[in-house]
Amino acid sequence: MRISLKNNWLSGIVYLGVAGVSGFGSSLAVLTFLSPEDAGFFLLCQAQVAFIMLFDCGLLLTATRELAFAHGRDDAVGVEQPNHQTFLTTFAIYRDARAFILLGLFCAWGIFLVAFACIPAISGSANIVSLLLAMVAGAIALLGYLYQSVLEGGGLYYIERYVSAAAALGSLAFISIAAYFAREPNFVFMAWYSAFTLALVAKGIAANRSFPKLKFRGVPRFRNLVLALKSSFSIGVLQAGAVVTKYLQYPVVAHFVELKYLGSYLFVSRISATIDQAVAILAVSERAKLSRAIGAGKFNDARKIMVGVGIKVTLGAIVAGIFVSSGLPHLFRLAMGSRDVTHVPFVIIGLDLIAMCVSGSLTQMVIATGRNPFHKMVALTALVTVCLLVILVPRYGLAGAAASQAIGGAVTNLWFSVWQFILALRRFDERSKTPLIEF
Repeated sequence: MRISLKNNWLSGIVYLGVAGVSGFGSSLAVLTFLSPEDAGFFLLCQAQVAFIMLFDCGLLLTATRELAFAHGRDDAVGVEQPNHQTFLTTFAIYRDARAFILLGLFCAWGIFLVAFACIPAISGSANIVSLLLAMVAGAIALLGYLYQSVLEGGGLYYIERYVSAAAALGSLAFISIAAYFAREPNFVFMAWYSAFTLALVAKGIAANRSFPKLKFRGVPRFRNLVLALKSSFSIGVLQAGAVVTKYLQYPVVAHFVELKYLGSYLFVSRISATIDQAVAILAVSERAKLSRAIGAGKFNDARKIMVGVGIKVTLGAIVAGIFVSSGLPHLFRLAMGSRDVTHVPFVIIGLDLIAMCVSGSLTQMVIATGRNPFHKMVALTALVTVCLLVILVPRYGLAGAAASQAIGGAVTNLWFSVWQFILALRRFDERSKTPLIEF
């Protein structure tokens, strides 16, 4: 176990560095070698792939948690390998659910295409091939989440991180080469899509070799879809609210801001999101360990894990916010040369990053304990943010979009996630000897 956890931290650090360099380098290559309008269009479509998480329905977090619970129960009864029938049954439920959701996703592509066609800023330059490739990449990512759940829930988080790091390097190489030689958005999309495909294949191979008794193929049963959606409903609402809150700003901004300015804003937002993911590694690398400890009835260990993550996440969020607010503008000007960046609201993005890092990581840890009281609050966050977008973006442009994110998240989800985190710690104190079924 100790070796596995050490590998988790090491893989998290490796992925952090690789993903940061890849995200910065690929976006920089797009902004440098493509025209400002084409770069803005590519980065806009790339950001919209995040809407694919609406179709995940919360299954990624739920499957990871439930598989880790099953793994922990195996530990409690002395099973050395995670091949107990409970583990296999849990996997089958989420495998079948993922199959049905992917089928529904293929049927819903038209909705995304219509949504893009309604954006005036890209209606003249939008290419059907680029949009379809973006949606296919999202579907591949959805399927990859199944393998991620298996590896992370089975205690092999570090394998998934190393594979993702290799995929990020491949994405950087493919996108940079395509942008330099082709200088055309469709070829860049092809390169990006190829990197997604290779990542999916690599994760599938890793999952099959790590857990050979798991069957990734078979006729899906609709009953399992119903069971999975019941268990993941609240997390699905939480996830949908988070996606709408974070990514709806881009098509809204595209109505009021030229693509050449939107590209720079998306570049900075992507760096901010990468930093958020880096801080979230502090929680992600520990959430399966937390669920596993609860599954084994070790509530004192679970409390120590949560306290440690809370302290590290808070400190990391503050450092990240200061960097984005004060350090990133100088780095951006150095990288972009003479390109004007005064329209990018760095300070507001930095403040939003602090709130996003803290609330997101603490939320994941509370969910890993088996509770999810966040779905109503995140739905409220999405509603407040959308209202602020409609009010502020037409008047203040990019600054209004960034302010909508920061204000919406701070006044709703930030304080609530901290409160629920504290309540979870109190439950560990009060029920350290309570059986899991009552926890």
